Amino acid sequence: MTVVTRCFIMVTVLFFTTFFYYLPTAVLAAIIITVIYKLIDIKEMRRLFKVNSFKGWIWVATFFVTLFSR
Repeated sequence: MTVVTRCFIMVTVLFFTTFFYYLPTAVLAAIIITVIYKLIDIKEMRRLFKVNSFKGWIWVATFFVTLFSR
């Protein structure tokens, strides 16, 4: 993370968090999904299944637990 990004996040958290209170939960969820979408690496999951299927299943289990935990 660059210094500029960190500063932008700090300013957002300090001064604009109150505006997020009025957004519906679905809008906040859409923002989070849009940001995190690129973090899901399907190629890595396929590679793990080829190398060691147990590690592939660990990846799948971790993904679903993270997705559905609250």
